Amino acid sequence: MNRSRAAWIAALIAYAAVIFVVSSLPIRSAGPFDRIPRGDWLLHAAEFALFYVLAYKATQRGPIALLLTLLYAGTDEVHQAFVPVRDASLADFGFDLLGAAAMATGIAACRRFGLLGTLRRRILGDRAGGKGKGT
Repeated sequence: MNRSRAAWIAALIAYAAVIFVVSSLPIRSAGPFDRIPRGDWLLHAAEFALFYVLAYKATQRGPIALLLTLLYAGTDEVHQAFVPVRDASLADFGFDLLGAAAMATGIAACRRFGLLGTLRRRILGDRAGGKGKGT
């Protein structure tokens, strides 16, 4: 395993720990999302979209990353069922999965149509597999 992959795995584990800790806290205001009806669902979708990205980078396999995200989102909702000030919700779980699925679809589309490679070449100045303008 290379260092980059180990770093992504560490980031995924750290993010999962952050989710666990935040899920153990009393529910607080969702800030500007309070003004949007069910704005907390947007937070759920964003939270697990990021989880999916980290899982994807850690595993380099979309289906495995989606499965990990599904499992962790499910365990997060079960965990919240045992936290006195929280509750488990199938709707929250659905929006967790919606965020992950949207990110998975976006990444798959970018890979399919070569958008990530094009963007990488633009940003890094790669030319035909080279490592930059200076090489």
